[in-house]
Amino acid sequence: MGGGGGGAGFSWVCPGPSFQASPPKPPRCSIDSSCVLSAAQPVVDAIRAAPDLRCLALYGNTLGVEAARVIGDALAAHPEFERAHWKDLFTGRLKTEIPDALRQLFSGLIKAGAKLKELDLSHNALGPVGVEGMVEFMSSPVCYSLEEIRLDNNGLGIKGGTMLARSLLKLVENAKAAGTPLKLKVFISGRNRLENEGATMFAKFFQAVGTLEEVAMPQNGIFHVGIAALASAFSTNLGLKIINLNDK
Repeated sequence: MGGGGGGAGFSWVCPGPSFQASPPKPPRCSIDSSCVLSAAQPVVDAIRAAPDLRCLALYGNTLGVEAARVIGDALAAHPEFERAHWKDLFTGRLKTEIPDALRQLFSGLIKAGAKLKELDLSHNALGPVGVEGMVEFMSSPVCYSLEEIRLDNNGLGIKGGTMLARSLLKLVENAKAAGTPLKLKVFISGRNRLENEGATMFAKFFQAVGTLEEVAMPQNGIFHVGIAALASAFSTNLGLKIINLNDK
């Protein structure tokens, strides 16, 4: 989907197991806003037409700020929304565009009062700058119901990983205070260069959660200090079945 720049993508709306709406290949857009909105319109129309929108999948796209804004506005009408499958969403985008685009999408979910169960932002080059567009949302009421977080290959680094972990710790505190404790089951964050410092911060989050069933953090350059912190945190998650910390 074009949004202030070129790029065709694969996109669908999935309110149920049998419904998909695939927009036609969009035109290549310059910075002209009318072209941006024209490219995004098929997705916006599909979102608005869906009577029970549980999932929106946007794979292999190049989503700009304006396109994200109109999609976010359409999502604001769907409080039943549960699953954001938004991996590989910002191909070719400037790193400064990504946090604003994320804020626009997240704003729609906040306005809707959605109760998100799954968030997948894998294979987006977020880095610490992109995480800045996530931190407020990740501790908001929309995320109190999260069961799965997938952040694979986002280039978070120590700084981005630490920022995100702190936001998630705040999420645990906020959800508990609201009487709806976080019951996260799956956390995926491979190939993010978290190293010991990032792993140690996430260990604090895992320890606070206590409901994890699967954790995958491969290829993060984590050594014995970080592994020891994670192992200690895992011991408080009695339902944990799958651990992947390989660094091959």
